Amino acid sequence: MVDSDSDADLSGIAVQLRDSPAFLAGWLAATPGADQLMSRLGLDEAAWHRLLVCRTPRPDHFAADVATIADYLGINALVLATVLREAAAVAALAAGSPGGGLATDQAVGLLAAARDAAEEQSPRSPGTDRLRRLAEATWVAAPIPAREAHDVEAAVAWSSPVAVISLPRLALASANAWLDAHGIPRLGGGADGPLRGLLVAWRGNGIIFVDGTLEAAERRFVVAHEHGHFLLDYLEPRRRVLADAPELLAVIDGHRAPTSADRARGALARVPLGLHTHLLERDLGGGAAQSVVAAEDEASLYALELLAPWEAVLRRLRAVLTGGRYAQLLSVAADILEREFALPAGPAAARSAAALETLGIRRSFFDR
Repeated sequence: MVDSDSDADLSGIAVQLRDSPAFLAGWLAATPGADQLMSRLGLDEAAWHRLLVCRTPRPDHFAADVATIADYLGINALVLATVLREAAAVAALAAGSPGGGLATDQAVGLLAAARDAAEEQSPRSPGTDRLRRLAEATWVAAPIPAREAHDVEAAVAWSSPVAVISLPRLALASANAWLDAHGIPRLGGGADGPLRGLLVAWRGNGIIFVDGTLEAAERRFVVAHEHGHFLLDYLEPRRRVLADAPELLAVIDGHRAPTSADRARGALARVPLGLHTHLLERDLGGGAAQSVVAAEDEASLYALELLAPWEAVLRRLRAVLTGGRYAQLLSVAADILEREFALPAGPAAARSAAALETLGIRRSFFDR
């Protein structure tokens, strides 16, 4: 933070810092509609200037830096975190793309992943250690109160550069209307049917849109699922670029168009340089490519691990499942996962079936 003798001095300093992204004055200057954030934070003009002269939270120390700024301003740290995440995402996406929109092949490095309104088969697998580590890291990044409350949206806000936006009756049209209102190019591709969730990620930041009419358990799962897409399908490839081909970062962030040499280098680094979409486009029968199905399953397994950690599920079910017919035990297990882990019915049933298999409880001939 910047020391100053008076709030009047801070106003002038904030103006001088508008070109410096190292301070929130410069960071927020790149955000369309940033002035509207003042009312969401409940700040008067003097407090707003105090915010602007604070240093931008460091990516690797985001939670600690935001907590320090919130304490300095006397405001809720989680509210500040969510507002800053949204501001960063809006600024990144509002920068546009080389083609002038987010719908063209020139929107290099953009990921768009949607979860439609149709019922989907949840994977009946325990997941992998990699997914468990990612889920644990998400919770570790959140303050203790958020972890104790199992507040998934808070954990996402604290752990990743992602904003969660709730829209009534989410569809591609309503998401595009929100993007329009914030100076962000529209997202193209796919029919405009109802969606439960939609992720748009670019330049290291993401926005998760979620249908505001969903019940609490389904909303938690959708947010966790889309966060899985951000980590697995966007952030991991971006980190591969930084590690293996840092010269391509300017390409995938849209600062220059890719050359044929860039595309060849991206292929070697396992980082495709085109527009990446999941479930924005389906075939005439509503199906998707196998690679999309695999990405959806992995995002769902991450969501299951975040909401109902595998070892915790096994411990709980070992304590209560003592015997009985398979169908009865499956029903008891699914009910526990719905009530105690707040999973929606479908994912609860899939997680329960995988757990019973691990515990050696299988369908008998008479259960088939």
